[in-house]
Amino acid sequence: MSIPPSDSILMPPKDKAPVHTGNVLTWMWYFLTPYKWTVVGYWIYRLIRYTVFGLIPIVIGYVIDGFDSGEALRDPSHYMWVLFGFMAVYYALLTPNILFTPEVRAYEKGARALTLYSISHLNSLSLEWHERNESGKKLQRVMTGRRGFQELTRHLRWDIFSLVGQIVAIGVSFFVVDMPAYYLLMYVLFALSYGMTC
Repeated sequence: MSIPPSDSILMPPKDKAPVHTGNVLTWMWYFLTPYKWTVVGYWIYRLIRYTVFGLIPIVIGYVIDGFDSGEALRDPSHYMWVLFGFMAVYYALLTPNILFTPEVRAYEKGARALTLYSISHLNSLSLEWHERNESGKKLQRVMTGRRGFQELTRHLRWDIFSLVGQIVAIGVSFFVVDMPAYYLLMYVLFALSYGMTC
């Protein structure tokens, strides 16, 4: 079996198309299915990355508390390991910023697959339908769908995962910092209510 070139567009199976729904995320995932392992891998990476970034105040606060209590002066090596260990993880997660090419390529191919699918669907419609609708409007719908797909994936990459990572980091901080139990309850209720309103 020949391996397709890296710039080829892989179309998902037409019989698996979610024609029963108008849900945008379902359709987005359908067009990303041929690249799902690349996409999911980067989603996991982004979640870990933004969670670690969200823990920066906890680590800095831990070190400051050590100096405030005098413990950092009595056992400086422990705090140096904590600080430099966290910095090593931070920069290790920051470095792959330059390696996002496969992810971006997957999203772009998904957008092109959407365009090809839309044109194929238009070609399958009756001549009567085409006569009733202007060509310009049909093309505009296709391009609007493509731009919407690209915008959605951009927000997913840079906004949604950043927000989810911050929420996870706050949740982790409850188990690191000694806080009353009702703070955790308030946090859970807030996270649930925010998630339901999104």
